[in-house]
Amino acid sequence: VTMSNVVEGPWLKARPPCLFHYMRLRTEEQLDSFERLLLGDEIYACSLLDLNPIFDVRTLEYNPWHADPASGPGQRTTARQAAGGADCSKAAGDRFAHLGVVCFSEHQNSVAVWRNQGDRQRAACLRFATAAADRAESPLLPVHYAQDASVLGRILGPDLARTTRSVLTKPPAMREEAEWRWLLPGRAGTYMKINPLLIDGVVLGPLMPDGLRARVSQIASRRRAPTALYQARVDPNSLQVAVVSNA
Repeated sequence: VTMSNVVEGPWLKARPPCLFHYMRLRTEEQLDSFERLLLGDEIYACSLLDLNPIFDVRTLEYNPWHADPASGPGQRTTARQAAGGADCSKAAGDRFAHLGVVCFSEHQNSVAVWRNQGDRQRAACLRFATAAADRAESPLLPVHYAQDASVLGRILGPDLARTTRSVLTKPPAMREEAEWRWLLPGRAGTYMKINPLLIDGVVLGPLMPDGLRARVSQIASRRRAPTALYQARVDPNSLQVAVVSNA
């Protein structure tokens, strides 16, 4: 059974024409990563350690991909330390220890997504034209929002389901994210070359500082591939997000 099979069953969902990859731009390192993506066509695939909390909020079971911020980068709390018991998660954790993940949202105009993924409206999001991803080695897969992932067992079998549920299942309360994930085996913590035509636009956050906006705009203007620039704004009365052309 391969990862691509996960798209069957409850994951059967039409892929939207565009997906949005949010990037924080508070540090020089984050800006370097942004520039590397736009000008070098290299995207960073994070690991599951970067994404998931110490306990699975659905089951309160220890999450083998939890990263303890106090331990420094690349280190994780063991199940024995977290739960005071035997490290029963090692086999599950090892299965996807090197799985790279790139996260996207269906939304560029959601207040909640800009608040959470968009660094409280200060970040940028890149618009990915999903048609250009058709030839990618790994598929773009939708996240399933459910209270539990028992349905995974009917699709993948119980063994693989146990190690997959934290990858493509999230609690229903997070449904507004409308998240998709690009799963890249063996690429955790690495940069990967992409088709430059995947990115066709950059959306600037509503509260992005002026100096940062100028720097991001300058980087976008140097792209070889056609790249439109957009500005997200929040209506003070309705609190709705509107994305308008920045030209």
